[in-house]
Amino acid sequence: MHDCQLFSHQGINRTLNNVKQIYKWDKMNDDILRYIKSCPTCQQDKRSNQKYQGLLNPIKTPPIRWHTITMDYITQLPMTKLKHDTILVVVDKFTKMAHFIPTTSNITAQN
Repeated sequence: MHDCQLFSHQGINRTLNNVKQIYKWDKMNDDILRYIKSCPTCQQDKRSNQKYQGLLNPIKTPPIRWHTITMDYITQLPMTKLKHDTILVVVDKFTKMAHFIPTTSNITAQN
């Protein structure tokens, strides 16, 4: 009843109800459940329960060197002799070249 064109892979509950109307045997539920879980058609057509992810939007490659950069701080480092405890990391997104600039953790936009 699960594979025939009349019922066509309706799932566990509907298949159980259809079979129970005509047949009865020991461990019928277990047998039907095992059969449906091993059905190749149902396994291929099974819907995903994951949220739809959407389309990928790749990051555009910059046209020239140093056109697009990223900046980040490495903080909470031991104090150096010149009173630096932070490193400013500047990376070019085109060449992946990086500059490491020593600075302090209390830096502001005016500095």
